[in-house]
Amino acid sequence: KGHCGLAKDPFYSDLRNLTNLRELRLIEWEYVDDNLLKEISYLTELRLLDLHSTFSNEYPTDKGLKGLESLRHLRFLDLSNFQSMTNIGLGCIGKLTKLKQLKLKYCQIIDDDGMKDLKHLKELESLDISHCERITDLGVQELLQLKKLKQLIVVGCK
Repeated sequence: KGHCGLAKDPFYSDLRNLTNLRELRLIEWEYVDDNLLKEISYLTELRLLDLHSTFSNEYPTDKGLKGLESLRHLRFLDLSNFQSMTNIGLGCIGKLTKLKQLKLKYCQIIDDDGMKDLKHLKELESLDISHCERITDLGVQELLQLKKLKQLIVVGCK
């Protein structure tokens, strides 16, 4: 499930050659780790990156998420269920200033402090932080600075 018959290493080495790629959806992908995120960081024309519900044995770390900072044209990012993402990783996401839609459902480690980094996303129109159980009203208050926000989904938070 998730690998579509592609071997891990050959896929990684070929991915960076797709320099004109605008959308990449690796939903329920089995091999999402720091190595894959490094390869994705070369796809600087990406507008959409969907990595939700990955089930890798080696979850990406904040170091891997830092590589996504090079995706300056990114408009949509779904990192739902990234179990290892911390507030440091959110700091990296906060540098993707052209983001319009961000999904972080079920990211269990991020908390109110991490929401402070999202205030730099001035173009953000939609944010889903459902079931991020460490985010409270204080964290949601940090998002009030996002004047273009049209949709805020906060289900199952504290």
